[in-house]
Amino acid sequence: MSGNGKVIDSFRGEYSIFSNLNECVIKFGGLEFRNSEACFQAQKCATDEEKLAFCKITGVEAKHLGRKVKIDVQKWNSIKYYIMYAVVQEKFKQSEKKNKKLMDTEGMLLIEGNDHGDTYWGVCNKTKQGENKLGEILMTIRDRYLNDTAMQNVHNEIYANFM
Repeated sequence: MSGNGKVIDSFRGEYSIFSNLNECVIKFGGLEFRNSEACFQAQKCATDEEKLAFCKITGVEAKHLGRKVKIDVQKWNSIKYYIMYAVVQEKFKQSEKKNKKLMDTEGMLLIEGNDHGDTYWGVCNKTKQGENKLGEILMTIRDRYLNDTAMQNVHNEIYANFM
């Protein structure tokens, strides 16, 4: 990350699009969800039939329902980061508007500041502690896309010079 000094420390208001609770259609694994939180929580389920319960609910409802899914916690903890990465990547891949908003944060630090004490996916506003994994995922997706686009532009320029 180049780091222009700007920090986005909350995924509310102008930046609510970065929140997993933001209402947006996301297609994943052959199913359609109302938001990325519902999509993420549904991945705890063993079957598509079970995942259907998450398709039409809000992100807050999905968080609560996700806590009721019987899972192997150790296994889930070992894969949840990769699942979140895949879900968030799809969210921004499927919407040009959302993708542009993410690309417009080039060089900025993205922090999922929260008031509910989440110190894995975000940073707790009260304690200023947290791993900020969601912010990390967003910045990685952004930076990889920008690097891929830059490389494609170089390849196109080289190709154009030889044609």
